[in-house]
Amino acid sequence: MVILSYTHDALQLYESKTRKPMQNTITYNDILEDVDKLSLEEQESLIDVIQHRLIERRRDELAKEIQAVRQEYRDGKATVVSADELAREILS
Repeated sequence: MVILSYTHDALQLYESKTRKPMQNTITYNDILEDVDKLSLEEQESLIDVIQHRLIERRRDELAKEIQAVRQEYRDGKATVVSADELAREILS
């Protein structure tokens, strides 16, 4: 998508322009102030990019958790139980 690509390029340019030689960090407040300087369309595009990145991060975390559980099952550290059995165990 063109807008996403543009916003990604803008974020990279922002990072390269805002980092000072001796200061390698940007504060949360700096980011908020700079976002205020963007046009409404750019802010909406930025929100879209961030939402897509969050979805991808959550998806990656879930995939890692699934892999870990599958490995535990293969190693005999986890067992398959029914929903009723799980509920009884939790409630006991």
